[in-house]
Amino acid sequence: MRSEPNGRRRRQTPEELAAAQNRREARVLGEVRKGMGAIQSLRARHLRLARLQREQERARILLPSSFAVPAVAAFVFVLGGLYFEWAMGGGFLFFGNTALRAAMPWMVGVLVPVFVVVLCRLERVVPQMADPLPGVFFRTVIAYPLLALLCAVAVAAAPWGWLAYLGWMAGTPSRVDARVLSIGAWRNYVPCGQHARLEFRGTVARICAEERLAAKAPGAGDTVAVYGRVSRLGLYVREIHGR
Repeated sequence: MRSEPNGRRRRQTPEELAAAQNRREARVLGEVRKGMGAIQSLRARHLRLARLQREQERARILLPSSFAVPAVAAFVFVLGGLYFEWAMGGGFLFFGNTALRAAMPWMVGVLVPVFVVVLCRLERVVPQMADPLPGVFFRTVIAYPLLALLCAVAVAAAPWGWLAYLGWMAGTPSRVDARVLSIGAWRNYVPCGQHARLEFRGTVARICAEERLAAKAPGAGDTVAVYGRVSRLGLYVREIHGR
């Protein structure tokens, strides 16, 4: 309402009242839009911060290339060696069998402290690695030494698998004579239920005889015919026939 010259207020027309109401609604709508804009801005900022945090965590997890490349190569070597040892190692007689078996305890003894140091340094590069393990004492005295022992045994066993694979690849199909020094009784074991010790060209090795014996098991001291592949690395036994 507006004031008149005589001091009385004039009654506002419906058009003026509607215009005032529209102005008030416009102000309220403007305030609401400002609030929604602020909320959207805060939400976008929160999303950017979360994405940046994820990228930083991913960058911390990624190892430096100077460490990652040798680590991947070593992992492939060990994994491939263990697979070939499981698939083919039980039938391969390696000519350097005695020397390699004598060196295995030394290899494991040297590799265990090396892997402990590597795990401790890796924890500094990737702090998330220590999250599932409770306490520094448990990690450094129990968990890391046991894990280092497993890694050392895996590394020491990997060459056997690669030797079996390379010996099979480079070998030529042959039939040779070998002598059975001993043969074990059948046992329901996995992955091999029966083993035999064979002597071939002065080398003695323990062979998985299960599924390789073509007839009944020979006795200790018997000479058998072995069908397989012979190379400079050794003899891969495919079948054993009594004579």
